[in-house]
Amino acid sequence: MVISKARTVDQYMTENDSVTRPALQAFRKLIKTAAPKCKESMLYGMPTYALGTKPFASFNVEKNVLCMYILDMDLVLARQSELGSVEITKTGVSGRKLEQFNLEVLQEIVAESVDRRLRAEALRRGPMPRSDPKKAPGAK
Repeated sequence: MVISKARTVDQYMTENDSVTRPALQAFRKLIKTAAPKCKESMLYGMPTYALGTKPFASFNVEKNVLCMYILDMDLVLARQSELGSVEITKTGVSGRKLEQFNLEVLQEIVAESVDRRLRAEALRRGPMPRSDPKKAPGAK
């Protein structure tokens, strides 16, 4: 695994060459589109995206191979035939060129992964207490 020493995702983007940068920018855009409220950071030397403290996706370039990691691999495996001519790994998808990736399907997978996490978090918190209309401010 190639580990970047960049402190921010912007620094990471600029340290990559002009050949791989467009693919990395495409991955970044699709994640931010699928999860606009996610937290972007550098973790383990690669751009990582989280909801709260729990990462759900990241990407990297490893020896001229583009890698996108998605924690919900069951979603990736379920749509494997739609992802393009990428290699499915234990932790995500990889390919040598951006054209190999079906970015639309990847974005849908990321969005579904985020939705799952938000629903699971809501279940952990439990139902919202119902307010008593009689006790509402201004109620008589």
